[in-house]
This record gives sequence, structure tokens and C-alpha cells, in this order.
Amino acid sequence: MQRFPIAFQAVFAIISFALLWFLPDTPRWYYARDRIEEGDAVLMLLHDKPIEDEGVQMQRKEILTSIQMEAENENKLSLVSLFWDNTELRVGRRIRISFLILSIQQMMGLCPVFNFL
Repeated sequence: MQRFPIAFQAVFAIISFALLWFLPDTPRWYYARDRIEEGDAVLMLLHDKPIEDEGVQMQRKEILTSIQMEAENENKLSLVSLFWDNTELRVGRRIRISFLILSIQQMMGLCPVFNFL
């Protein structure tokens, strides 16, 4: 009886895992693999509007533009770009900021150096 609350949490994980197989892939995934028609179909489902709608067309254009930018040679991720990143995507800067945020988060609650008061 004491293990029921812990075991019951697994029920939600199992339900989520089972329902995950019925979700469509993202339109970006389809567009990146040149499956344009399927990507359009998913975008129409997400917006519940036809493909000719202005909002759907704008998001489609943004996705295709970002895929094209990432495919260019100058935007490839390299070890040097983690420290000195002059590309339009600023991947290195984003990674550094995420590490900084995680470090500060750890220092705010878990670091014993700051808990001396």
C-alpha cells in the first residue's frame, strides 16, 4: 500500500508514451526532408486553416528560410563557433547563455558556498 502513490505516477508516463505515437511529426521535420506536402498538411492541422491562409503561409516561409540558413556552409556548427561566433544564427552565444543560466540556477539553491549565513 505504501508503494501505490509512487507506482501510480508511472500510469501517466505510460499514457503519455502510448499517445505520443498518434501525434504528427513537426512541419519543420517534414520540410527538412523535402516532404513538402506532408509539412503543409501538418501546418494546416495546427492552424485549422487552409494552406492559402496568410498566417500559415508566413509560418511556412519562416520555417523554410530557417532550414535554408542552417544548410548554408557559413552557418555550420564548429568548435570555434562556440567561442567566437560571427554567424547570423549566433549558436555559440546561445549555448554560452544557457550554460550561464544553468550555472547561476545551481548557485542560487544548491551551492554550499552561498549558504553560509
